[in-house]
Amino acid sequence: MSTTLQTEEFPVWALVPKKETGVTNFLTKNPSYDGRNVTIAIFDSGVDPGAPGLKVTSEGKPKVIARYDCSGAGDVDTSTVVTVEGNKIKGLSGRTLVIPSTWKNPTGKYHIGIKNAFELYTKNVQKRIEEEKKEKEWDPMHKPLLSKSIMEQQNFNNENDPSKVVLTRDLKLRKDDLDSTVEALQSLEKKYKFITPVYDCVVFHDGVQWLACLDTSEIGDLASCKLMGEFSEDPVNNFDYITASDRMSYSFNVYNDGDVLEIVSLGSSHGTHVSAIAAGCFPDEPDRNGVAPGAQIISLTIGDSRLETMETGTAIVRAMIKVMELRTKFNIDVINMSYGEHSNWSHAGRIGDIMNDVVDKYAVTWVASAGNHGPALSTVGAPPDISKTTIIGVGAYVSPEMMTTEYSMSQTQPGNTYTWSSRGPTIDGGRGISVCAPGGAIASVPGYMLRGTQLMNGTSMSAPHVAGATAVLISGLKAKNIDTCPYMIKRAMENTAWYNDRIDHFSQGHGLLQVEKAFDYLTQYYTEQESYVKFILSCGVHGGKLDGKGIHIRNAIENKEIDCNISVEPVFLKNGDIDPQKKINFQMSLCLTSDVSWVSVPKYLELMYMLRSFNIKVDPSGLHPGVHTTTIRAYDTKNTAKGPVFTFEVTIVRPLVTDHSGLLSHDNVDFNANSLIKRNFVLVPKNVSWATLHIKHLDTDVNANFCLHSVQLLPQKSCKYMEYCKMFIMKSNEFQAHFAVEENVVLEFVLAKYWSSCSNIKLSYKLQFHGIIPQTQNIAMYHGMGLHSVTLKPGIKNEEILPAVSLKHLITVLKPNEGKITALTYRDVIPPQRPIYQLILSYTFSLPKSTEAYATCGLFGELLYESEYESQLWMLFDSNKQYIAAGDAYSSRHVYKLDKGDYTIKMHVRHERRDLLEKIIDLPIQVVQKLQNPISLDVFSSHHQATIFGKKCLTHVMTPNCNLFPLHIGSLPNDKIISLKLIAGHCLSGNIHYVKDENGKKVDTYDFKYFITDTFKTKNGLKPIEENKTKLEEFNEIIYETKFNWLTKLDFGEDSGSLYNSLCEEIGDKNSSVHISWIQCIEPEDKKKFPNFSIDDFDVEKVKLIIAAADRVLSIIDQDDLLAFYGIKSDLRPEASKLKISNDRLRNNLIEALSRKGAAMCQLYYYNNVKSKINDKNELRDIDDIWLQVTCFISPDSDSKSLNYFNIWHGAVHQNHGRMMKILLRMLEDKHIKEIESCLLWTVKVKFAADESKHLASAISNALIVHYPKTFRPF
Repeated sequence: MSTTLQTEEFPVWALVPKKETGVTNFLTKNPSYDGRNVTIAIFDSGVDPGAPGLKVTSEGKPKVIARYDCSGAGDVDTSTVVTVEGNKIKGLSGRTLVIPSTWKNPTGKYHIGIKNAFELYTKNVQKRIEEEKKEKEWDPMHKPLLSKSIMEQQNFNNENDPSKVVLTRDLKLRKDDLDSTVEALQSLEKKYKFITPVYDCVVFHDGVQWLACLDTSEIGDLASCKLMGEFSEDPVNNFDYITASDRMSYSFNVYNDGDVLEIVSLGSSHGTHVSAIAAGCFPDEPDRNGVAPGAQIISLTIGDSRLETMETGTAIVRAMIKVMELRTKFNIDVINMSYGEHSNWSHAGRIGDIMNDVVDKYAVTWVASAGNHGPALSTVGAPPDISKTTIIGVGAYVSPEMMTTEYSMSQTQPGNTYTWSSRGPTIDGGRGISVCAPGGAIASVPGYMLRGTQLMNGTSMSAPHVAGATAVLISGLKAKNIDTCPYMIKRAMENTAWYNDRIDHFSQGHGLLQVEKAFDYLTQYYTEQESYVKFILSCGVHGGKLDGKGIHIRNAIENKEIDCNISVEPVFLKNGDIDPQKKINFQMSLCLTSDVSWVSVPKYLELMYMLRSFNIKVDPSGLHPGVHTTTIRAYDTKNTAKGPVFTFEVTIVRPLVTDHSGLLSHDNVDFNANSLIKRNFVLVPKNVSWATLHIKHLDTDVNANFCLHSVQLLPQKSCKYMEYCKMFIMKSNEFQAHFAVEENVVLEFVLAKYWSSCSNIKLSYKLQFHGIIPQTQNIAMYHGMGLHSVTLKPGIKNEEILPAVSLKHLITVLKPNEGKITALTYRDVIPPQRPIYQLILSYTFSLPKSTEAYATCGLFGELLYESEYESQLWMLFDSNKQYIAAGDAYSSRHVYKLDKGDYTIKMHVRHERRDLLEKIIDLPIQVVQKLQNPISLDVFSSHHQATIFGKKCLTHVMTPNCNLFPLHIGSLPNDKIISLKLIAGHCLSGNIHYVKDENGKKVDTYDFKYFITDTFKTKNGLKPIEENKTKLEEFNEIIYETKFNWLTKLDFGEDSGSLYNSLCEEIGDKNSSVHISWIQCIEPEDKKKFPNFSIDDFDVEKVKLIIAAADRVLSIIDQDDLLAFYGIKSDLRPEASKLKISNDRLRNNLIEALSRKGAAMCQLYYYNNVKSKINDKNELRDIDDIWLQVTCFISPDSDSKSLNYFNIWHGAVHQNHGRMMKILLRMLEDKHIKEIESCLLWTVKVKFAADESKHLASAISNALIVHYPKTFRPF
């Protein structure tokens, strides 16, 4: 039986929705108003100019006309200048770069730099390229090499079976070498298979423009690489892909006369997707177009790839500077910023101030995503929540057509805002969201993703829809020769948006954008006097400071009328340049309206060009529990039809108050298409600290996705400070959630059925408060206190307590070693001439073992848009200047696994005012390390028991009416401080909890800090008693110790030799340590010679001096006595511990002396063999005797630096290069040392044929560049 498939035409137009906002109809009627003559600046993670739909406009012009990486992550220091010799230059990689004959450089001078390829990739691309290189380049070379080595190992073992053959010394070394080769090859694969490619960068000026080239050939073949000018000079040709397989687009910009090369790649797919929504153009498939296919795009990367594309103050300010510079040249009329964070306050902040300048002084309409942090109220982010309401904040809307086409839903619901779309009002009362727009699209993504399009949703997608719509409106206005103004655009959108009473008021702003109506509004009312005026509104409640953008009363139960003072000030666009007569002529007669009875407003306001104030009265006393909102509207009495000229929001939250039980219940609550969200506001009772929400499913045959979101707003804290958010599927009978709460503060908890869940469902839920309140919440305890006491107050119900302290982190405060303030170059000068200064602070610290850690600066912590400083960024480097990690305002998000070793932190702070930077030139920072195991402190319920370290606090029940309950926290034992190597100034941080309940103690915790006040060197903290000495004896001892200590600090030469001879005269041949110090002076650790050394640098006399000093050590130490001592299984003598300390010292000196002597003898043998072609087998036998001698006292596989050094040389003279590789790799595990890694490269080249090991040589060569850069990575 056959069936006929009935299909409808696929609704391609719904993939990038435009019908919902009237864009489709508008452009059908006005096809030339499609954004042409308008440029949108995309503040994002970068835009791929080769992505589908982003190549040309509807007029055939280049779509992306400029690309800048404002973050600094793509910067390359190209200040090194070289001159061509013949047709070649030497790159910073050490490679010889061949200059093509087609390059025209009249000066012959080239700026050179270097860039690690993986710094230009996203994590996903890096992983893909690593896998491809392993499959195509590494495995075909390495697997045969490893197989060959294993075969040689097996053949040897078969031929020299220990059960049949007695292995000679030479055969044992051969076996060890074969085994070590296999082990080394396996280790080389783990360590080097994913080393980043390293590209030389070449920059020069051809007499017309700056040109640059990236040596992606990695062999200096510049002719095979693309030479490009700056992208904006030729957007069609001045970009390329790093490699054919990665499809990662890149382009160049050049600064500071060639000293800085900016490589612009992509931090994520986000910016490309956003751009395709705003202005994508598909000439052959117009249904796939973005909103403004005629608009052009400038890509301004603000997402720093060092921070997983987090925006930084530096990047945002640089992007704004670019907009100011290029406003006229490129017709930049619109900014889209689908980025943002939550501010702790919005009435101040340097970045917000500059944002206002961009809009007010340069007439750029700024569109920003509201955020994806709903459904609770006051979750709108910054921007748009900055000090002024100049930015258009956009919420996210989903239509039935989007549900069907984008999300492939079989069932749909009426159009609505997404559950996660952030809500207003702002904390200071502003609306926060201007309009909403479609918040999802299947749109273009970068080529590196190896797909053409992808579904993404978020207010990040709704904002570019509005940005594209803004471009369409401005394009139409320009066609009609109407000057545009961002205030006029914003007002038109808000006054013509479609407000849907069924949709949550706080998520839709003024409603769903309507482009046709907005354009009609603009063309009808652009001549009105307020069209180029913004109205700055602020409010103070109860006579308070005028710093609110609206009225938002939430954390107080008001039962009487409230007096509010509102100020309004008209300000013209480009106020400083406006004709004074326009200011004089400005006069508006306004009528004020309120549509609710609980807000009383004056009837009229006469407004001239000055700040005017008026009072309103808010009477919340008759309002039922819940949230209440209204808008005060100001109409021009001469033309009320045009809608309000400004609006002012009033939001009142009336919370429920629980009874003494602390229980709040709601039964039989329906969640359906018309009732998706249930908001609950309750005043948290006193003496509680956490809550449990218990939800019961009343329709168990129906499932639905839900979001639970609770928020409390605390002074000068963002909505994220005290919140809980959980997505869950309501398919079982019950669901429970537990979260912390703050007493006496209104709690909003929201239950929202997810926007895509179509099932109707009925729930019951109850909220139960719990908790015990300490009188001191966050505790700082000092070691010298002995005890720290804290008193608990009873809660509102019976609670079991079982207090515990857990310290999880070590905090070390670092002071800067250096601080330098410099004026930045023109890339960082705010037009017209406002220079920005930077302060770079340097810090150093050491980690004794591997740990997880991050750095943080308390002065700037958790501050970005609201910070008075423009930017803060730190970068972490190892002792070789290799870049390791970075962090910013939100440093706790950037926790890194660090190996033991020495580190440098560079901290970068910027501001326009140098004097502010001078005030923080001694700014300390903190390094926070995770402890390997948490530390507990004893807690006692009795002071008596605490002082005798007796019975600890056990489970105790506190009833609501019981007395206060004291606790006493004991100090950390001194031996614990010693074992952890804690010193004065260290701080241990963690938390303390009091309740026994398993759920409660996870959420009801308080900060606990334990400060170390002294440094303990012995177990009992006391210095050992010394024998009586005369002052002269003490003096002579100090003189001797000083001479001894300085011997290893002096450079080898006449002075150090004299000091050594002096010490020898004083002690004769009694102290072996003097001779060891002399050996270390002759050949310090960082100047050891390895087998790849240059024969011309070999100093025979030094080697002989080392052998002589080692012989003196061997003459002092009786090796037989040492062997006899270490042969004792159990030493019960009273002086056993002293003897062990003394013999351990002798043993270490003996190992050092034998190892250094053996290495020196190897070097002489090696030198004679290479230089004089002498091969003395007796000398080789003597070397082996030394090696056997030292292995009597230490295992040949021991990780001793001295023995490793000898083993390397021993392997070299025996040509046991497998042994050498194994030892060198083991040494590199401890620390990257350039000389050791260089020796490894040499050993690999000697061990294997070039054609079978070129993959190893290439990887190690790259590692030598990556691990040991000449300079620190620039900010």
